[in-house]
Amino acid sequence: MAGKYKRLKITNWNSITQQYDDITHRYEEGGYNNNIELEYCGEGEYKGTVRYEKGTVGIVINMNKENPDAGKGTYQYKTNDAHPDLGTYEIQKDQNDVNMVYVNYSNVISSDWKNSGKVQGYEIWRKIK
Repeated sequence: MAGKYKRLKITNWNSITQQYDDITHRYEEGGYNNNIELEYCGEGEYKGTVRYEKGTVGIVINMNKENPDAGKGTYQYKTNDAHPDLGTYEIQKDQNDVNMVYVNYSNVISSDWKNSGKVQGYEIWRKIK
């Protein structure tokens, strides 16, 4: 898992349509850096940062020792807001293409908790280095 990745797709769950909305274009048009770099910290743990519309998040991913193609992790926005914004990741490496990673995310607490509610979706990452 250590290395540099590029996000190919970013989605958000739409509770009205009951479908995932592809929001990748917002990142491409907004000039956001879609690269993610993961550093191996030992014992199946990886750390890195990811850029989202609301800012940069620090991530920690722990790959499963019994099934190294799957893992779980956490993320938290790096802000000084009074309310934290954090959530969880579920990671699945593609067994047919070792460079592809699928990431489900779900927030636990949103910094805009009065207005935003639950945010969840999935992303597709491709290893580039």
